Amino acid sequence: MQVEHSEILEQPSGIPAAFYEDVDAKIAAGEYSNALEKMLPHVQESTIEIGLLERCADCFFQIRDMENAIDVMQYAVGKWPDQASSWGRLGLMLQTVGNLTEAKEAFEKVLSIEPNSVPALCALNGIETFAINSSYAARLEALGRRDDLDPQLKVVIFNALGQICHAAGHPELALAMFDQSKKLSGGTFVSEIFADMVAEQEKFFEPVTLEPGADVPNGLNMVFVGGMPGAGCSLVERILEAHRDVTSIGENSALSKTYGAMRMHLARTDRGAGHWEAMNSLTEEEIDIFRQFYFERALGGQKLATSTLVDARPMGVFEFALAQKLFPNARFVCLIRNRMDTALANLANVFLGGNAYATDPGALAEMMGFVARSAIDYKTKLGEQMRVQSFEALVQTPDNQIPALLDQVGLTFDAACMTPPSLAAMEPLQKALGKEELSPALVGQWEDYKEAIGPVVSEMDEASQAAWKSLKDAATSGT
Repeated sequence: MQVEHSEILEQPSGIPAAFYEDVDAKIAAGEYSNALEKMLPHVQESTIEIGLLERCADCFFQIRDMENAIDVMQYAVGKWPDQASSWGRLGLMLQTVGNLTEAKEAFEKVLSIEPNSVPALCALNGIETFAINSSYAARLEALGRRDDLDPQLKVVIFNALGQICHAAGHPELALAMFDQSKKLSGGTFVSEIFADMVAEQEKFFEPVTLEPGADVPNGLNMVFVGGMPGAGCSLVERILEAHRDVTSIGENSALSKTYGAMRMHLARTDRGAGHWEAMNSLTEEEIDIFRQFYFERALGGQKLATSTLVDARPMGVFEFALAQKLFPNARFVCLIRNRMDTALANLANVFLGGNAYATDPGALAEMMGFVARSAIDYKTKLGEQMRVQSFEALVQTPDNQIPALLDQVGLTFDAACMTPPSLAAMEPLQKALGKEELSPALVGQWEDYKEAIGPVVSEMDEASQAAWKSLKDAATSGT
């Protein structure tokens, strides 16, 4: 659920607009700890405004301090109970930690204030799919017909209606709704970018090896998780984050931003504008600069209290080469899910930033092929440094898979990892598509959609199909 900052209410404290401009600039730059340092003195001086509290909670949320983020928003809704945006924030934060009961109550509170809040309606539907004859489903349908509604809100409305149709047993209607959502989301898939990126990786990427006894960069156990959207990255991230010695940065774009900065630097210094070939020319000094660049964007200024940092982002697999260059001792996990279920998850979900390739079977087939080729190349070169994790094995035999996963990424067993927070209600989970929860109900959901999804698999070229099979073979089984 996306929420905006509240309009600053009239307060006797009168924090100037310039103060918020400076804070917002720090937040936009990912300097969350610096923003908090600027704001907290005002909170302590009782110059409290709703806009101040929301920004503080956002910063705590971004640095994964969920306890303080929730505490701040609970105070805010207690002081300003009619502030819909604050209830929306609180609901999102409660859902993130798996407190679905209170999250639903918070979203219901939003709707009591703003009955047509699309984010709140879709958030509730994401936790537990509405019945097709419910008043909430009718409200979403009516909102979807409005000509004056923001097209991006219609994207999530039609996606929610697709989930509702699926739950009601109407797969053809569900596909029509998902298709409408994807068409409205827009965007262009430029396959040549990924084709060049993977081809260069296959040709030029060679892992960096540390000499025995060499110092580990920053003394951290770095874990990078990637794969196709909908393949299970979010689930693995929540499993690992439950560990007592893990800090997760969530779906953070720090590595992607570092990759972009590296390419610009190499182009400016006349070393080429390619993807990976010129990376081998980086000096140790330059590598250290980009390593710190990554940390600044990944951590937002916070100080780590754990020895393991997890960076889990779908599609992040393409940038594993840079991650291994910066952190030669890093561990890698790539998720693989049944091709049909993977295709369905991409059709049935609205991912952050969109996924333009999912609007066309041929483009989706290409993207799945690029991910498979990239991942199997990394696995071949990185060996035991990378784990290929089967989504099906993970959700069907977690008692075997989770301890093995923890061991391979350098963590001791922690029982908390066996029960990661759930983002959706578990009981009716088979009625929701594209979810990533620790439940075998999510395996084989493609059966009712095989006619629509079949072309995706059939359009994968020979190299892509071979790479996908090799990746599946490499996936760690529960035996």
